[in-house]
Amino acid sequence: MREDSDALVDTARSEGDQERRGPLLVLPPAAEAGVPRPEPLGRARRLAAACRPALPVLGIALLAHALVLLVAVAASYDSHTPLQNALYGWDAHWYLTIAHSGYVHVIPTGQGDGAQSDLGFLPFLPMLIWVTAEVLRVGTGVAGQIVTTLTTLSAALMVWLMLREGEGDEPARQGTTLLLFTPAAFVLAMVYTEGLLITLVAGTFLALRRQRWVLAGCLATLVTITDPVGLAVIVLCAFAAWVAIRERRDWSSLWAPLIAPVGILAFMGFLWSWAGTPFAWYTAQKRGWQYGSPFWGIPRSFVEGVREHLQNPNPDIKALSTLVVFGLLVWFIKVRGDRLYLAYVIPVLLLGASSGVIAWSPRLALRAFPLIVVAGARLPQRWAVPVIATSGVLMAVVATLAFGTTPYAFTP
Repeated sequence: MREDSDALVDTARSEGDQERRGPLLVLPPAAEAGVPRPEPLGRARRLAAACRPALPVLGIALLAHALVLLVAVAASYDSHTPLQNALYGWDAHWYLTIAHSGYVHVIPTGQGDGAQSDLGFLPFLPMLIWVTAEVLRVGTGVAGQIVTTLTTLSAALMVWLMLREGEGDEPARQGTTLLLFTPAAFVLAMVYTEGLLITLVAGTFLALRRQRWVLAGCLATLVTITDPVGLAVIVLCAFAAWVAIRERRDWSSLWAPLIAPVGILAFMGFLWSWAGTPFAWYTAQKRGWQYGSPFWGIPRSFVEGVREHLQNPNPDIKALSTLVVFGLLVWFIKVRGDRLYLAYVIPVLLLGASSGVIAWSPRLALRAFPLIVVAGARLPQRWAVPVIATSGVLMAVVATLAFGTTPYAFTP
């Protein structure tokens, strides 16, 4: 018995010493449970498998991009003008100017073309172009085309992810495809803000649905310095916070609407110190572009279309686009579409309607993209191909009018 007692004492001492020294071998949790640790190759395969469903959407985006570039090349060849005139014209000229030389300090006087200046454009796209040009050591034109291509791909991916949560994989692909071939989608191949805007707004929708309030606010604040219509995301974030507080008493949702205006407010502060007034952007737009009477843009498109006997594509295309947008809005309300989408779409349409020039143009319809993508996602499959093909043909026609040099060229 004494020997057994001594053996027990020795065992206890050895276990105490072992506890003080620590374990001889520390096994990772997976090994302790008998589960093999995942190999890096396995992670890569899982990542590739997760990304594989998105590859068709990215391929379609590249196809649409290539189609627009082909139209631009053909129009430039036919008009004997450089390709840069097509891809870097209109608003793209101002974004590239800001990226290359920065903003001017003084708002030109007068009204119309002579009063136009780069102060009428928001800074986020030029900032990305400038960073790309500095990092890659390329010109601003090339950098602008790189950014445009990447934002087209990111817009396609984010819209597909946004739609997939409520509609499923195949309907989401169908709706995204319709967006990429909608008549105004040719601007996605130009140095314009639409690709960046759609990317950020779709990301905001995803963050709000997942109750990532701070992330949603950060994405929304970038939207506000991307495109004037992007100010609608402030209403979107406020609506999402109201719903979250009303239904779940989630007061943390207030972060989204509180952060959302920071971008535009910071830009106004910059303009105050740079140009002497926080409203330099608004004044420059009003003098150079938006000098029509408020809320006259939509009636004007119909009046001018009749007056010019359907010879000028600008009012004709805007009038037709207005009818299509109105029809989509009525349909969306009738089928009781997602209220979160309406919280963004309705402010966008109100901003367009309040303009004396923009109206509900094809570009505005593109920026109110939830209407288009949800309609595309819910199209019966037998109608999907004919509708998308017809829309693609219209896109090529509108792009030809925009890239050409006819007396009645379309203004994108």
